[in-house]
Amino acid sequence: MRFDWTPKAKVPSKSAEEFFTVRGKTNPRILFHIHGDMFGDNSELQGSHHEKTYGYLVDYLKNSRRFKLDSAFLRKLKEAHRLTQSPNFSKDAEALTRSAFSKGESVLIPGGWMGKPVGHAVNFELIPEKDGTCTLRIYNLGAGTEHSGVVAEDGKLRGPCYSEWKGIERERATSPLFFRAIGEMIGFEKAALGQNYSEGDLFGRLKHHLQPAEEIAGVSAPHMSLQQSGVCAWRSLMAVMRTHMPENEYKRFVIQIKLASLKEHCAALIDKEWEKMPREAQNVEYGLITESAKKLARTLAKGVESGTITANFAAKEQKEIAALLSKMESRGMKIPSPFDKPLFTPAGETAPEETPLDTRPLSIKPQSAKATSVDLTPKVERTSSIAACDITDARGLDMLIKACKGADYDDVHVGITDAVKNANLHAFKETTATPEEAQELIIKLGQVSDTYLRSCYCIEGADKIHTDIVYVLRKIAYFQSALSKQAGFEVGYHRGNSFASPLHERFYDPKMRKEMAEMNSSKAVNISPFDREDEDALLKNTLYQDGFEGSVFQNYEEFLARNHPEAIKAALRKNPSIGSYNRMARSVALFYSSEGPEWFRALRDSGLNCD
Repeated sequence: MRFDWTPKAKVPSKSAEEFFTVRGKTNPRILFHIHGDMFGDNSELQGSHHEKTYGYLVDYLKNSRRFKLDSAFLRKLKEAHRLTQSPNFSKDAEALTRSAFSKGESVLIPGGWMGKPVGHAVNFELIPEKDGTCTLRIYNLGAGTEHSGVVAEDGKLRGPCYSEWKGIERERATSPLFFRAIGEMIGFEKAALGQNYSEGDLFGRLKHHLQPAEEIAGVSAPHMSLQQSGVCAWRSLMAVMRTHMPENEYKRFVIQIKLASLKEHCAALIDKEWEKMPREAQNVEYGLITESAKKLARTLAKGVESGTITANFAAKEQKEIAALLSKMESRGMKIPSPFDKPLFTPAGETAPEETPLDTRPLSIKPQSAKATSVDLTPKVERTSSIAACDITDARGLDMLIKACKGADYDDVHVGITDAVKNANLHAFKETTATPEEAQELIIKLGQVSDTYLRSCYCIEGADKIHTDIVYVLRKIAYFQSALSKQAGFEVGYHRGNSFASPLHERFYDPKMRKEMAEMNSSKAVNISPFDREDEDALLKNTLYQDGFEGSVFQNYEEFLARNHPEAIKAALRKNPSIGSYNRMARSVALFYSSEGPEWFRALRDSGLNCD
């Protein structure tokens, strides 16, 4: 049997962005910034420059027939865009500000900081006041928002579109030093290239230079959801738009620009270009377009509910979105996966038969009734007393937990295996348990899962993966998942596939095989890194639940905000830095915090036991 190891010519790799070089077309990075805030944390498309986001917005507004902004506001956007392209940023920004102040007008100035490990983009608006001072508005929905009075509203963390520094002397706000500092922090000044800054430079040093009389956390500012991934250049710009537009008009604008950007991007992605793309670039495009389309469909539905758009308009657009998804699905089907079949299949090899085969560790097969010299209780009796417990009942779980305390690890392992196997898989499918009863059952099942996992490390052959271990831990997690909705927060079954799945899921018992197949077809938190082709597939599948809307981490944070705000406060007291995390990092920190309700922690930890 010979394999061909001859190296093949390496094809130069290109990013998806390189296929959208036509000026005026929506490239993947801009499309991601417009659509990807909710689903794109950790994406390679995070991060953009003010020049790109301002450029796209200004081009869209100039060419849009649906939205005609106030000419003075549109002029300010164009002037800010020119500043992002200026080789003399500080001088041009100073001249623009002095000119605007002489007319009693405000001026928009792009800003932020280049940082380590990451930077951040914000927008400033300098507003002249009648008393001869001026106000600096800072439009920011990301890092540093703890300075702006963030609150929980409707299960989401929201903040004002801007904070304000009032009572600034005009001489300070128009000094060359001020504009040079802004330019250096964001990288518009060549002298700053290679340096790193942080929010401390903006909210500390810049504030020290301006010396405002007071700082106000946007008391009259409209509120928006906080930024959840690296799209600050766009979200900050949208905070500017929201402030200068009536609410319903802004909502229609957002829907229109999302529709236009997605359609334009897909129109440019013709089949000929798709086929030229390397596989990695195809994966990026496939995930970006399908996730954007699905999120946009939900946005349209919410727009109809709020009366922002008509049902006829939404139906027409959703039909077009469905067509886009269908086309991308057909393209996705053509992407080969190295995991569909073995890399090398020797001639004559056939898959092993799935016939009943006893693969239990020899040390935990049913023992004889022979008593030991130390303990006169027959092992088979102790094992049977554990196996006879009904784990779908609180009283039965108490009996099992008590019986396990007086047994050795072999007895515990065999007893719990049989007790779980005997339990009806559909016992909690339509449970009538009260929330308190469901929570109690989840906690007790979590104790059983922990006890069983400990026994797995203390039996002979513990260094090997046995199929009954996989079955027991996942069935317990499945029961907890079935109870979670009644308990107050629905979480999908933790499917948890891995590299070893094809090997250790060949169950020797037909009942186990049947039940595992049924569990794996249910709603799931699917963390297999091979269910998607994206480079960040492991993260995405950890975040998203099949059959659910949104991220399990995000949904849990919203659940805490609604029902257990004290848990969020306790987590922040324990680790104050959580408040400055981006949305994804904050949600993950709260998810794994020890401050949440006990029943949820039991459910979460049982899922981790499965891995």
